[in-house]
Amino acid sequence: MEIRIEVKGNRGTSAGASGFIAFRPDLVVTNYHAVTEALYEPAQHRISVVTAGTEQIEARILALDVVNDLALLQLEKSPGVPLLPLRSSRPARGEIGFSMGKPGGFEVGIVSGTFNGVMNDDPKTLLVFSGAINRGMSGGPMFDAQGQVVGVNVATSTRHQLVGLAVPAEALLKLYKGTDDGQPPDQQSLLKQVASQAVQFGQHQVQAMESSPTPERTLGPFTVRGDLNKDNPCRTEHSADASRPYVELEQVCNAGVGVSLMPGRSAGRINSESVWLSSSSLSPWQMSNLLERRLNSTRELPESQRGTPPWKCRQQSMQNVEALPLLVYGCRRPVKHLPDLHDYRFRYVSKVQGPNALLVSLDLTGMDEKTAQAALLLVMKTSRWQPATKAAP
Repeated sequence: MEIRIEVKGNRGTSAGASGFIAFRPDLVVTNYHAVTEALYEPAQHRISVVTAGTEQIEARILALDVVNDLALLQLEKSPGVPLLPLRSSRPARGEIGFSMGKPGGFEVGIVSGTFNGVMNDDPKTLLVFSGAINRGMSGGPMFDAQGQVVGVNVATSTRHQLVGLAVPAEALLKLYKGTDDGQPPDQQSLLKQVASQAVQFGQHQVQAMESSPTPERTLGPFTVRGDLNKDNPCRTEHSADASRPYVELEQVCNAGVGVSLMPGRSAGRINSESVWLSSSSLSPWQMSNLLERRLNSTRELPESQRGTPPWKCRQQSMQNVEALPLLVYGCRRPVKHLPDLHDYRFRYVSKVQGPNALLVSLDLTGMDEKTAQAALLLVMKTSRWQPATKAAP
């Protein structure tokens, strides 16, 4: 069946996806990202479900799983269609399967393919399917050869042809077990669900950084944090231009993908950048000026989107556990509709004299303050400086 997000007033459709009946005759399964407009702007949008017989039934959000991109909708009345059975085990590699949904303005389509294992991005797991899941099929069911639902369509690869992704049915079963037979929660309760899940995801990201052996990398006389995630090694680039009186070595790291909260905003993304600047010809004043210019360029903030709360920033001098003096510049802004969550931008530079300087950037999205501070301290504590020593006479 088709999920429509309609604009109140003229019932024009602003977004569409697919869904299916499971667990109860009045319960529809779809994706979280398919209902975000109705979640965050209920005064302007409504959810309706169109059955195969073109009957249109209004629906409300019953439960959400932001991490796994799932939503359960409760219909105002049952459409009188059979419940789809769910399979609790994952399909084996090479097993034949089928994906169903309503792509674009076309009729319901069925795509065949084979299952090719899973893609793990802890704490998320996705089924990999060799079939084309097209736009509009998100939220539709993915079946095994016996007609049991093994997953929920969620995405298609933008880099590889005929690679579809689905959320395993086990995540859907877990979401349903957390619901009751009462009335769907109000908007504030749903927003608290989203914020709580986002906080837990951010905590998981930081705990994964903390529990792994701390990877350290050397940048000239400095030591910095290396890989943020064992599956995402840092990328390093060396830059030397004859027209510039200095050279630089840049390391860029990320902790994997976050989870989408709403279009353009995510939770749990962690990215860092460490830059070593070195010059044998610049004076201490010139080196300090160069570092200040680089810091200014990295702390420039993009213009806030319409309706997005502004950034608030402050600057502080401090030193880390290795007694490296630092100048820290931090900014944060609340996530629209979810004031307990913030995006963070931290920048710090070494306050040491000489021909070498260090600039570190850390960007975090959709986190609570305690988790963001823990991430900053994890990165800062690895920053060390080994000053050059003179040879013995």
